[in-house]
Amino acid sequence: MLKLSGFSLLLLVLLSACSPNPRKTMELIEEGRKLSNRADYKGAVEAYSRAIKYDDQSYEAYFLRGASFFNLRNYKAAVEDYLKAVEIKPDYADAWFNLGQIMNYEQDREMACYYFKKAAEYKKPNIGDYLRNCP
Repeated sequence: MLKLSGFSLLLLVLLSACSPNPRKTMELIEEGRKLSNRADYKGAVEAYSRAIKYDDQSYEAYFLRGASFFNLRNYKAAVEDYLKAVEIKPDYADAWFNLGQIMNYEQDREMACYYFKKAAEYKKPNIGDYLRNCP
């Protein structure tokens, strides 16, 4: 029978707590979606933040939290989350597109075009209208 010392047991618990938990991450993402659908964007941000604690490489959690921040008009936090999503998943066309939308809203045409072009590069459908005024 395997015996674990108190330290070994504590180390095992800590290591398992630090590893990604895909099931818990998805549960929290689903909770965030439900809250977002009820326009409880603050609650959604909290759920997505907890999901990120379980898996800090969940591009989906960053993307969805970014959308909730956008709905709360916290554009700086939304941009940070969308940028984190494309850092994790560089071909995430929807995140590139949303970055373009924010820059367009902020009237930064140059950056909006850059992000819209990235979205087009990764095959975002129906992006043509957004690129029409880009050089």
